[in-house]
Amino acid sequence: MRYSRKRKKHRVKNFILKAISYIMGLVFMIGASALDSEGTNIPFLMVVVSMTWLTLFAIANGYFGMDGDDYEPHEQLPKRRRH
Repeated sequence: MRYSRKRKKHRVKNFILKAISYIMGLVFMIGASALDSEGTNIPFLMVVVSMTWLTLFAIANGYFGMDGDDYEPHEQLPKRRRH
């Protein structure tokens, strides 16, 4: 399957963002399990940074509805006609 340069760049960008999000999810779980360790604030900082990333990623992708049922996160645009 052949993709245009713009489409290929879009797919690579999405892959990188999803990979970062999976890594941040893993960091969040590791940091949350180490929160009760004594003498260091590193697990707390891990949780805060990963939770910030995951929250911003979720807001950008429309995972949180604004007003309930009338909010459509991905509104479909009409397709362009080729001549």
